[in-house]
Amino acid sequence: MDPGPAAFWTTRVSAINQVYFVLLLFLSGQIAPLTLFPNWLQIVANVLPFRWMLGFPVALVLGQLTPVQALEGLASQAVWAIGQPGADPPGLAGGGTRLFGGGCMNTLRLLVVFFRVSVLNETAYRVNFFLQLFQSLLELGTALAGLAVIFSFTTALGGWGRTKCWRWWGFIS
Repeated sequence: MDPGPAAFWTTRVSAINQVYFVLLLFLSGQIAPLTLFPNWLQIVANVLPFRWMLGFPVALVLGQLTPVQALEGLASQAVWAIGQPGADPPGLAGGGTRLFGGGCMNTLRLLVVFFRVSVLNETAYRVNFFLQLFQSLLELGTALAGLAVIFSFTTALGGWGRTKCWRWWGFIS
């Protein structure tokens, strides 16, 4: 589920992206484990693709799922992955993307180019790179300090112990 193709129909994509990322943060389990949310919100998260992007892989790696739940999760991921190409705008669906030069670029080549340009962009100014690194470490430290404060007053949070919460935070950050 990608809000990017909306740019083919509107010039105000930033609002759509913001809504998308708020939904992603909450319904993927990145803000807090989904088991801490109300039942109705857990049902919504199970229907939408966000849980299958982050919450399910983390639960799988942490060993919280039965084999049946793991297979159900993999099936849900497959359904969303197969259904995703249908969201492409007209003219871009089907194997390759026609570029302005008339060539055809497959998805893997496009990802490699995107990654290379992103690395070049981030490392173009060393000060920006180190500021971003510092900011990321500061955010991680703040989050871990927050968890430490919470667990100084309790031993469990929604059935999750200190170690389990720290592992969860390590996977999502």
